[in-house]
Amino acid sequence: MTAVDSVHPDSAEALLMELIPHAPNLGVYVDPHIPAKLLHNAIADYAPEMASRKVFVLLDLTLLKNAKDGALFGPDMMVFQNNDLEQPQIVAYRDIVGAQRKRGFFTTKLILSVNSGRATFETALNFPSGTKTYRFFQRFFEAVQLMPG
Repeated sequence: MTAVDSVHPDSAEALLMELIPHAPNLGVYVDPHIPAKLLHNAIADYAPEMASRKVFVLLDLTLLKNAKDGALFGPDMMVFQNNDLEQPQIVAYRDIVGAQRKRGFFTTKLILSVNSGRATFETALNFPSGTKTYRFFQRFFEAVQLMPG
């Protein structure tokens, strides 16, 4: 039995395990292969909300590969920070209503449309230009919108 077989097929965890590859060379770490030091750095720097939650995927978007910028994906939400000049963003998967790519010269942005009460706002997760890593996460954000409840 694989890790995906032991989780509910309509869960964010199942989608993460199915759609996001463990690819350390791209800065993508999937449980149970998330280095403790990188997880600690991410939680301490931008995601203290994730300290008590299970983290299924760590996305390291730093040049130094220290995970102090990037994203942590848990069972029902993600926390991310593109750089230290921005506030960390907390996004519940159930609130995502759109995901689209926008190419720039230095970055490729995944623009997430997020429901917040009666309003919808946009937030962006920045990926370095020239990498195709954003494709895995765009598929996840599109699939998570189709989850029940």
